[in-house]
Amino acid sequence: MEELKSISQACFVSLPRKTKPNKPVRSTEQEIGRRYTIFRETWAYLESEVLRCQAEAHTDVLNNVMSFVQSRNPALTETSKRLDIPVAALMMGVNMSDHTAIFNLLAKKLLSSVTQMVARLHAKDCNSIAAMIQKVVTDIMQVSGSEDVEVKRNVCTMSMLAEWHDSVVIKTPGSPSKRQKKSSRGIRREDPIVVILEDFEGFKVSALQDFILICSKYLEKLPIVLIFGVSTTIMAIHNMIPQSASSCLAIETFFSMPVTEYLSQVFEKVLLEPSISFKLGHAVFQFIVDVVLFHDFSLTNLLQMMKMCMFEHFYHNPASLLCCRQEELKDVLQRMSQMEINDVLGQPSYQRYLMEQKPSSEKAAKRICRLVNDLHNHHKNSLLLLHMLYGFAKKLPSCSLGNHFREVYMTFLQAPVCETEDFSKLVKLIRVMSIDELQKRIGDALSALESQKDQLETPTNVADLKTHLEEYCEKFKALTDDVPEAQDSNETSEPVVLDWGKLRSRSQFQEKLKNLTKTKRVSPFEALRDEFASFFAEAFGDLQPPSSMPLHEVLYYNDATALKQYFTPSPRTVLHAALTRPQTVLRCECCRNTGSCEVSASLPDLSISYKLHLESGKLINLYDMMQSFKSVKSGETALSAEEEKVVQAQFFRSIAELQFLGLVKPTLRKTDHVQRMTWGFC
Repeated sequence: MEELKSISQACFVSLPRKTKPNKPVRSTEQEIGRRYTIFRETWAYLESEVLRCQAEAHTDVLNNVMSFVQSRNPALTETSKRLDIPVAALMMGVNMSDHTAIFNLLAKKLLSSVTQMVARLHAKDCNSIAAMIQKVVTDIMQVSGSEDVEVKRNVCTMSMLAEWHDSVVIKTPGSPSKRQKKSSRGIRREDPIVVILEDFEGFKVSALQDFILICSKYLEKLPIVLIFGVSTTIMAIHNMIPQSASSCLAIETFFSMPVTEYLSQVFEKVLLEPSISFKLGHAVFQFIVDVVLFHDFSLTNLLQMMKMCMFEHFYHNPASLLCCRQEELKDVLQRMSQMEINDVLGQPSYQRYLMEQKPSSEKAAKRICRLVNDLHNHHKNSLLLLHMLYGFAKKLPSCSLGNHFREVYMTFLQAPVCETEDFSKLVKLIRVMSIDELQKRIGDALSALESQKDQLETPTNVADLKTHLEEYCEKFKALTDDVPEAQDSNETSEPVVLDWGKLRSRSQFQEKLKNLTKTKRVSPFEALRDEFASFFAEAFGDLQPPSSMPLHEVLYYNDATALKQYFTPSPRTVLHAALTRPQTVLRCECCRNTGSCEVSASLPDLSISYKLHLESGKLINLYDMMQSFKSVKSGETALSAEEEKVVQAQFFRSIAELQFLGLVKPTLRKTDHVQRMTWGFC
């Protein structure tokens, strides 16, 4: 307490300040629960759209395979004319992780409209011919819902399947009950038996050869059609199967859409769709494109990466509560507490926005609503402009804006488009284009805008741009019709203004007189072309990246570093971090206060042994290391005989785990030593 000064010597009472009421504790679980609800809805919609795009990309090839099965069905031909097994070789590509989803679609289509007898074989389940036959028999009987024959492993043969097929399909007409039972199963006489070998290259050659020969022997009794899922080329079939087996096959090849094409469709049609509020920043978008389109070509991996991005965004960013559909924004804002609004106002982009703006009496919630709506509208507006720019500049030589729309979009995410070197090159190319080329490219830009008209509403500025482009197109067309007249009558001559300066010789004067005779002739087309180039540069100069917008953190996720730790980690670095700081992996309280170089008894046994092995040289004395391990586990407490045996067992198990991880290995130089396989402290 400060010393109280007074004229009189008296005693004064200093009352304490009034206690302020405690601030309400934020309901973190409730806030995260609301964000989880938005995350779940957004992810469900995104996943369904991606899978729908995948199904549409493979619709044509799957329909062709179904038509092949129906047209080449052995049941439609006489028994004596069944010579070869019809085989549909489906070229799937190297994206093995996506094949299961495509074959699920194919099996579903076959079961719904072609046949109920469909069997699917995987190489991992069919190591022998017996396993293949068993899988075929059980799948066909279970799919058809048959209860006439009990399926047993020791009786699963092709002859059993042939007898079952005859008993189910070939019925006597005088038995109404059997006819009714047959119709309930949906098995008809002309239904084929379809066997799908999904990963053809993974099957053993001997088992595959025997299976084909057996199917060929039973072709007169069973209408078998085979479908091979091939990841490489058609030559893989001929290289794996000997001539004795391949001569029994009538192969027709079907090619699915190249994986790069339908992945590009997923990027352009789904991930950039304005109805999906969650969006990717430049660094994350570039990383996902590099991994998916240039490394593994996997749609499954793309979905996993997108889900992790969305999870990180909604879990770590409190402002992601506003990452909802645009029409739900006002309702979400009304339900937000003051603390949640303060979290949004604390975003770095919003703080920069406040410093640049003049003081305003606008309420915070209303301002937030306006800014987030501006973000949504900016994305829609930019997509239309980028589609027009891509339509104008695609397949243009010496211009690297990109051969795909996603490349133009990545340029837009990174920096203002008008400031990029590629855009400057494009404007320079416009100034030297022919009139036919300009008309064609303006038409392509307008067509690109029309193709997006059904999906996106055209804002006022884009509509004005469209009107101006149409006007320029008409002007160029009018010049094309009047080219001879324009060249004869509309050429203008403008004398060049000369600076005489100081003429010191007759030769200089003669040179100046020659320049006087020269004129600069500008045709109407050149003047109009320069005017269009200036208009083009100005029209697309408003394309600013989302990172320049306030509150862009609400919708855009751009933490590529966290994503790389999950999907492209360095194994040695990750292993070292997990063993030196196990609390980051285990999330336990006992290891939280332990440093990376500190050895504590609360650490897992493997972590203790790893830290002890880092302190050793090239050769590690196991006895000395065990004594150190024992001292860490027991501390200053003496161990009983039973406890010491337990500690020894824990130590040797941890050493075995270190050897399994490749960190140590036995050595013949000393029997009680192991050799360290790492260097330094990692």
